[in-house]
Amino acid sequence: LDTTFNLGRCFVTPTTFRNTSLRIRRTKKPPVFLGPTMIHYRNNAESYEQLLNYIKGQIDETPIMIGSDTAKEIKKAVTQVFPAATHLYCTRHVRQNIERQLIKIRVPENDRQTLLETIFDLPESLIQAADADEFENRLVDLEDAWNTIKNNNLDNYRNTADFHDWFITYEAENFQQHLIAGVRNAAGYVNQDGSSRLFYNNDNEAINFALK
Repeated sequence: LDTTFNLGRCFVTPTTFRNTSLRIRRTKKPPVFLGPTMIHYRNNAESYEQLLNYIKGQIDETPIMIGSDTAKEIKKAVTQVFPAATHLYCTRHVRQNIERQLIKIRVPENDRQTLLETIFDLPESLIQAADADEFENRLVDLEDAWNTIKNNNLDNYRNTADFHDWFITYEAENFQQHLIAGVRNAAGYVNQDGSSRLFYNNDNEAINFALK
């Protein structure tokens, strides 16, 4: 689920799902269907709980996986209504949040790319950790990469927040609960060949674009 903004005084939150009883001939993937959609005036957890409780009343079992951006209100609602479901965060949204922080503390573009690769892009990146222990071990690689960048230009970072400390405080738990490969694989969110698959909120964002 993903909320659409800039639609006058109200918010619109559509849901989408993949209809696994069908397959698109060209891609062999289930097609995207529009699910229940909510028009609401308050962007709070209680509103999202109403939507999710409606969905809960229409299905026979708890969904294995729910995907969204990192909105705290949505997270709270999913935890309340579907505590047993795996809640995945959109990789793009998280990457953009981290990149904004790097820009804020004036990390040069080449160094930003090094850190983002360590977090997202390399085969041994943080997001591809198989479990919490492996994630913790890979945090050392991120710390080493950051310390190398910082020590090469101490004056630039003297009065800024330490990026590694910021990541531990604001992102590490999100990765362990909503992003790493171990979480995605356990929910069955994998490619057709069984390899780990990153979650993106593309299905909902395409619907949002159409609504606007």
